[in-house]
Amino acid sequence: MVYSWTTPSLGGQIALWSNGHQGVPAYSGSKFVELNASTGAQLFSSFTGVPGNTVSISFAHRGRVGFPNQLSVTIHSGNNPPTTLASFTAGTTAWTVNTFTYTLPNNGQTQYVLGFASSDGAAGGNFPG
Repeated sequence: MVYSWTTPSLGGQIALWSNGHQGVPAYSGSKFVELNASTGAQLFSSFTGVPGNTVSISFAHRGRVGFPNQLSVTIHSGNNPPTTLASFTAGTTAWTVNTFTYTLPNNGQTQYVLGFASSDGAAGGNFPG
């Protein structure tokens, strides 16, 4: 279990790797995750937000396989379908830090789900850190 993160992947598996796995250093600390642990699936975290406020989203990203990997960042609240906020591409030789802002809709919703999904399908792993 990875505290505050979930996935719909088979068995709810989250691939959590130690610093140096496949020669990849962790961006920060001693661990990092891989999207698509055993199947193509998103990684989600819930948070509480104030309608109309702007949030800053920042994460490190590194490709896993021999080509640049792409991931998408999504958000949704309530029963609304996820909205893709942005897509990012990263190479396999270094971590790339991505930061952007998003203004939460002023619709009375306070519970949100932030998601990360590999755009490469099950073939690409992506290391978000």
